[in-house]
Amino acid sequence: MRRSKDPLHMLEHTHSLLTNLDWLYTRRPELRERVNHTVLLLAISWHDVWRSTKKFGSLIDIIVAFVWDGRGSSRLFQRYARQYQLDEEVLAQVSYAIGKHDSFHLRGRKTLESRILKDIDEMEVFDVRRFVALKQHVMPESLGFGVHAGMRFFLRMKLRRSKNSAYFAETREYIVAEQTRFLEYLSQTAVS
Repeated sequence: MRRSKDPLHMLEHTHSLLTNLDWLYTRRPELRERVNHTVLLLAISWHDVWRSTKKFGSLIDIIVAFVWDGRGSSRLFQRYARQYQLDEEVLAQVSYAIGKHDSFHLRGRKTLESRILKDIDEMEVFDVRRFVALKQHVMPESLGFGVHAGMRFFLRMKLRRSKNSAYFAETREYIVAEQTRFLEYLSQTAVS
């Protein structure tokens, strides 16, 4: 992920998820005892690998990324994990968590690890620092109308769903606070 083509999914994103995990553990210490750390840490490390290999230049690219985000990373993880004879049970649990981390799922997540990954990843969606990094890497003037429309659609959808989709009350509160800061930033910079 050091050479990610997607400025939102670089190595710093993985580091932020680990920070978010520590944040969640300080508020919900019982989770630390219940979680399978091998599964969760592998899932955090691999959850956006597929996306980091893609460059998104059109609305179609964004839609494909939206649908394939978890599935693509899950398949890449399986391919590499089998080369190293990773335990099949661990492989299945990690693949499930990775495959379920994206937004394009109608059914809930069944495992604790998949729920934690989803929440700590959602905590990043409205991080102003990530948005600023995106603006530095992608000149808005060079993007077509379709990409702008796709970004607006994605933000609106995320604003509606994020606060209701968190599994833990603590992350839900955090996400709502981040949304507020994010919207204030957008109103100050006249980006919508």
